[in-house]
Amino acid sequence: MSWIKHLEITGIRSYDPTSPARMELPMPVALIVGHNGSGKTTIIECLRFACTGETPTSNKTAFVHDIKQCSGSEVRGQVKMKFLDKNNNEVVVSRALSTTQKKVTKVISTRTLDSAIKRQMDNG
Repeated sequence: MSWIKHLEITGIRSYDPTSPARMELPMPVALIVGHNGSGKTTIIECLRFACTGETPTSNKTAFVHDIKQCSGSEVRGQVKMKFLDKNNNEVVVSRALSTTQKKVTKVISTRTLDSAIKRQMDNG
């Protein structure tokens, strides 16, 4: 049986772009609870993003942490998900986005930086 071991979110929506938030997901059920605006929906959206590469809206900029709240001209968002596949092999999926703002024109653009899948087989 496949099982998501943990999820790590950095710089996505309200999650801090400077330090990752790591969630361990116990088996067989993980409950996600919290106050309004605490990031519950973002966790589900990050699971979908890690699995499919699709952001919740066609506007990727809205998915990455708001660049206007940061001091620099770039914000990087990343989602890492570690899970066990049906053969009990460990798999790590990592996807990253970058939002930049031009200094003169103030134009904001977002692009995909990286998408990687790493699989560790039982035999090494």
